[in-house]
Amino acid sequence: VAITEMMSFHNLDYRVEENSDLKRALAQNAMQFIKEGDIICIDAGSTAITFSEVLKEHFSELTVITYSSDVFEILGKHKNFSVILCGGHFNKAENAFYGDLTLEQLGRLHMQKAFLCPAGVSLKFGICEFQQDFAQIQKKIIECSDSIYILADSSKFEQKALLKVSDMKPEFTYITDDQLSPDLKKIYRENQLNIITES
Repeated sequence: VAITEMMSFHNLDYRVEENSDLKRALAQNAMQFIKEGDIICIDAGSTAITFSEVLKEHFSELTVITYSSDVFEILGKHKNFSVILCGGHFNKAENAFYGDLTLEQLGRLHMQKAFLCPAGVSLKFGICEFQQDFAQIQKKIIECSDSIYILADSSKFEQKALLKVSDMKPEFTYITDDQLSPDLKKIYRENQLNIITES
């Protein structure tokens, strides 16, 4: 495995455009893990935005929990989606809520499936994020969810950010696009990590 690199942090508007095709591809790959009527939690950020746009094209009835105002805007108007927005302090740059109020609300909810969109993943450093407030929220979501799905396009593999959210655990499912290198895919699977690169 190549030496894990430290990623640079970019604003949300930039990230929405960055690797947009890869994000849509991985979002399509994630649809196979959702069923009508599921109770799911969706992270914040650019990958979560693309994931939500794809989600509304595929399903008629879901309960969605989020702390992202973007995800809420995309899914809140869907006819048969029940959407729960966990509020608190508002981070205008990320269009997402954070803080004790957000954590308290998440802690009172039970999610069947959570879809997390970290800044980077690596075998050595784990699942990572740039901002402390959102790293805390991701940790809380992991605590409250039955199944964890990590959504990361291939450019985020063997990349790290400042804060570790969690170890790379075999019980998580890692969903990416088909551009992940065969060597990386092989090494991750040798480490008992379930990597999904196609529908």
